[in-house]
Amino acid sequence: MFICGMVSLKKSFLGLKIHRFVYQLFTLFTISVTGVLSGCNKQGIDYFGSAIIFGSLDTISTDILYPNPKKYQRYPLHPVIKEISGLSRSCVDSLFWGMEDSHELSGVYLISETGSVKSIVRFNQIKNRDFEDITSVYDSATAKTTIYVSDMGDNFRIRKNYYIHMFEDKAHWPEDTTINCMTYPVQFPDIKSKGHPNHFNCEAFAYNTTDSAFYLFTTGPGVSHIFTLLRTGLTTKGINTLIYLGTITIGKRYITAADFSSDGLELLLKDYTTIYRYQKAPHTTWAKTLQQKPDIMPYYIEPQGEAVVYKTGLKSYLTLTESNDSIPYIYLYEPE
Repeated sequence: MFICGMVSLKKSFLGLKIHRFVYQLFTLFTISVTGVLSGCNKQGIDYFGSAIIFGSLDTISTDILYPNPKKYQRYPLHPVIKEISGLSRSCVDSLFWGMEDSHELSGVYLISETGSVKSIVRFNQIKNRDFEDITSVYDSATAKTTIYVSDMGDNFRIRKNYYIHMFEDKAHWPEDTTINCMTYPVQFPDIKSKGHPNHFNCEAFAYNTTDSAFYLFTTGPGVSHIFTLLRTGLTTKGINTLIYLGTITIGKRYITAADFSSDGLELLLKDYTTIYRYQKAPHTTWAKTLQQKPDIMPYYIEPQGEAVVYKTGLKSYLTLTESNDSIPYIYLYEPE
């Protein structure tokens, strides 16, 4: 009866869209209660294995946490990672690159879709000012994949310098290693004439293969500014100025993550409560596509969910939370 009451209470909270802080408290309390009922605690295997959540805990919590268990799978992230702010595909299927945000690891983690950590890659002589998102670029001419990390978080809009860091991906990585990256200094264009400041908090960053350009989406209440940057011509010796495309309005939410499909024809944007999908028609641009009404995709609302990535196929995608106040899970969605 107690569990049934908790289920009803959670559904009421979701229906009323109670503040995310209350929702987090409820989630934590639910996990704690189910753990007590099953008589178990969360544990880890070895340093690079998947964390264990006992079957009884997962079985009880499944009915509570999932809108439709048949379409959602979740896996606990290994506890060596405190949080994840961004995800990207790697050059190996079912492995993904993820990073933590400001003042955490200055580097990236190679993660399996079931939550195990395959490698920790540290960046030599680079400070994590505020890593917010990550994207991958596959070059068909060279058959190489490069990974780009956006250090463009700026919650107080006071930063003078923004950066994008790049390294080359490979099929096999040591369990723990340090590498040198290429760093591209970036600045926003002067758009004060349009009534906007020149400092932005940019949390969503993705690469599109059809026009060989990065797309960046700022976060803020009610509106997100869109910028782009061509990959060709990037320089480490000067300042790379973003190109302003306009704004996008999808509710009064904060855009926290973005990812293009591998063919560049679909885009996922997410905020704290919703995942939006845009599909580009032939002979049009992404600037025009982003002014259209998006599809709403299946999503279980995570505490401070700030990462989304397509798998290699078009339909499946993963999300992860940036909150370190509860057990972080990788959520895998396979909509019909």
